[in-house]
Amino acid sequence: MIPGIKNLFAYFRSNPKITFPFIITVWGIFYIMKGSVINAGNGFGYDGAWYAAITKNFLEMVSNGELSLYRIQRILPSAAVKILMTLLQIPVEDYFIIKSFQFYNLVLLSASSVIWIKISELYNLSLKNIWFGFILGFINYGIFLMPFFYPVLTDITAFFLGFCLYYFYLRDNLIAKIIVTFLGAFTWPLLLFTGILLIIFPVTFRIKTENLQTGDHRSAKLIICLLSAVPFLIQALITLNQYFSGMKIKTIFTQPVKPLMYFSSVLNFFILVLFFYIILPGKISVVFSPVILKKIIKQFRLKDVISALAIILFTQLLYRILGNPAVESETDAGSIFYYMSVYSITKPLVYIVTSISYFGPVFMLCFILLKEYRIILLNSGIGIYITFIVSFLILLVTEARLITSFFPVILVLTVLVVKKLNFRRSLFVIISIFSLILSKIYIPMNNVPDLSSDRYSFTNQLYFMNTFMISKNSYYIQGILFLFMTVVFVFFYRKRNHNITNN
Repeated sequence: MIPGIKNLFAYFRSNPKITFPFIITVWGIFYIMKGSVINAGNGFGYDGAWYAAITKNFLEMVSNGELSLYRIQRILPSAAVKILMTLLQIPVEDYFIIKSFQFYNLVLLSASSVIWIKISELYNLSLKNIWFGFILGFINYGIFLMPFFYPVLTDITAFFLGFCLYYFYLRDNLIAKIIVTFLGAFTWPLLLFTGILLIIFPVTFRIKTENLQTGDHRSAKLIICLLSAVPFLIQALITLNQYFSGMKIKTIFTQPVKPLMYFSSVLNFFILVLFFYIILPGKISVVFSPVILKKIIKQFRLKDVISALAIILFTQLLYRILGNPAVESETDAGSIFYYMSVYSITKPLVYIVTSISYFGPVFMLCFILLKEYRIILLNSGIGIYITFIVSFLILLVTEARLITSFFPVILVLTVLVVKKLNFRRSLFVIISIFSLILSKIYIPMNNVPDLSSDRYSFTNQLYFMNTFMISKNSYYIQGILFLFMTVVFVFFYRKRNHNITNN
């Protein structure tokens, strides 16, 4: 390598504060100039058509009560883009709305990469792990391609605010957490939930976890895990009984693998029991003991509790004032459990396939190394711990993007696990290659046929293969690919452990 180029490469490698935004900016501008956008809804997509309409007629739609309570919770990005377009005197027309959202997403992604570096500094991560976190967190389909292919959405705003919220949580900045939580309440529903938890349980809120790690309360813990998973199984079996008796189930409009749906429901039950058994503390009964509860109560700070209550009351009041309860909502909190139980059984472990397809190897590592996350989670704080469990359950809805706002935290936790396990260079290289493959940036999205004609055929699945609407062919192809990747990772991981043991 030429010395000048070698020095330049070394400079960029050792200065991620410059390199990360540079990589995102170059890719983003290239895609905005040369790439295509989703060809449904005149380039707005499906939900994007709503956000484009809000951008065009923000004041009118809000003041006239044209938005449901669900849509009101996602109006911030449209309002921000409308303000920017007005200030820059950009015509509020379809083409310019799409381009404005693309550049808006580009700026937020670059800012998110800088916040990732700030968080990594708080954890004293090595340069190797900082780069690994960037590759895991940013070089994937949901973060690197979707913001430009399907730009008129609220996802990247949620991703950025999720990074901000976690950074201010680590800094114990109450005012900043309140601001981010309030903004998140009008961007992404999960952000309000997470923000409230991180305000009530700040980073200084600590419980000694040594006595919770292991214990002899296995029977009590197993019973709790079984009871936690049973409702999902019951709902799945009830729906399947209706489905196979001839009743039309409107939520099952994709291509289910019918012979395996009952098997999927039972398999999910055991997966959930295993998940709860791994992630819950060893002495789960101790958590509910008077001593622990008393310690928890003593650590509450009055200003945190008052702030959380004020945000809840104020946001709910604004929802009722700005939103129209008479307008039908696309979804609500009450229906999430039903979707978890039903979408997740359409194909065996389909939620694992779609989460890896959307966010890349992060979830492959998470599923394989879940046991390693427990101690780190318990030491990260109650708010992080609870939201992690909730986010994992939401994955059962089989639309991984629903947890976009919490993905930054899962990313940080994954890098901390990797740091703890001291991955060797070969594993870093393998996972980085997987990230690049799963990002799908090499696929010419302009060749996708008209999604409005047959969205469930394989060639149309370049977008829908990442959600519960995944076709059978997409499911089989990706499932086999992810299984192969998992086998490769496990082989090298076990080889690494074997070498460490011998040494």
